[in-house]
Amino acid sequence: MGSINKIGIVIFALLLFSCYSQQIKTPPDMIIGYGLDTPGFDTIIKEIKPAPFSWAYSTITGITHMIADSFHPLDNSNILLKIGKTNKVKIYISYPSDYYIVRYWPKSCIGDPNAYEQYFQTIDINNDIIILPNEESGYIFEVKAVWESVNGIKGTKGYANYAFYYSLE
Repeated sequence: MGSINKIGIVIFALLLFSCYSQQIKTPPDMIIGYGLDTPGFDTIIKEIKPAPFSWAYSTITGITHMIADSFHPLDNSNILLKIGKTNKVKIYISYPSDYYIVRYWPKSCIGDPNAYEQYFQTIDINNDIIILPNEESGYIFEVKAVWESVNGIKGTKGYANYAFYYSLE
């Protein structure tokens, strides 16, 4: 084999490896900003880790798929990020998702497994902003981000859920 062919094979292998090494191997964290609309109240920025999630990405040997399970937010509300004194939140995710599904439950549903699929409401998200209910009682929010592909990288896709507690109290 000539030296030009060997160089071509090495360049091809390096390009192939660099494509796979740039894969996004876990879903990104969500950054949430709130207090945007309250006079005299600074914007607060917090990070929320994804849980649960399902994520797939391409490797040289095929597709790697991982699933991370966790408690439902209604069962784990004591460790959720707690926000208040605002009527909207802005979310930031480093790799924008294809779409979001935002569900929320009143705090009276905390600890009730029957409430998971029965007592939630959905809310729209526009320009990465969620308008929150203007009521005194608390709510558990779940933001599900879905990626059909990430940055156009074939084989990288999945979903991730992010949760927080909101109350005006």
